[in-house]
Amino acid sequence: MLSINEFLDLYGNPGSRSAYRSGIFSYLEFIYNFKRKGKKASMEEIEQFEKFAKQYFTEGRNYANDLQRFASNHDIPPKTIKLSTSLKILPKSLISNTPQ
Repeated sequence: MLSINEFLDLYGNPGSRSAYRSGIFSYLEFIYNFKRKGKKASMEEIEQFEKFAKQYFTEGRNYANDLQRFASNHDIPPKTIKLSTSLKILPKSLISNTPQ
């Protein structure tokens, strides 16, 4: 499975990488009820997000249900939800490398 950074490295535009990172982090924050201390993730928080991503794809979650719950959460700004769901949060490059 690709790490978050390996996935983001697939995109050449730094702005896209930043926006996608933010969307992935917001999604994982929602799923695991985790909050960053500041707007920008610390190195420790980035490491935690990597752990969350690996956990997410190995614990047998219902991805469709997770996306529905995330998209209907009214505590998250609409543009964040739009960005995160436009990523399809579950990129095929990550899912295809997930052990079944």
